[in-house]
Amino acid sequence: MIVKVASALVAAVLAAGITPTAAASAVRGHDSTAWLPARDEQVSFVVEGTTTYGTLHVPARRRGERLPAALLLPGSGPTDRDGNQPPSLTPNTIRDLAAALDRDRVVTLRFDKYGTGQ
Repeated sequence: MIVKVASALVAAVLAAGITPTAAASAVRGHDSTAWLPARDEQVSFVVEGTTTYGTLHVPARRRGERLPAALLLPGSGPTDRDGNQPPSLTPNTIRDLAAALDRDRVVTLRFDKYGTGQ
């Protein structure tokens, strides 16, 4: 099951266009020093018939630049992609970690556990 989820996450990132091939083709005919703004993209993927929703965050970067990436996993219990267990616990730990990694220009993917968030 974990392998299927990991494969689906990789597919979601690739579908968002964050690939060396896409980056290389984007550079052709463009100024490679041009900066692209940071962006959050809502993604979803299906594993064994169940849809999972998440957020892919891509920091500001030069066109065609390859960045390191991290998969942020929710903790125990009914934890959403931001690290919350509403209504009582809303510390936003995973969202804040994604923001800290943004400052180091790391792409992050975080997702809702089944039965939480979206």
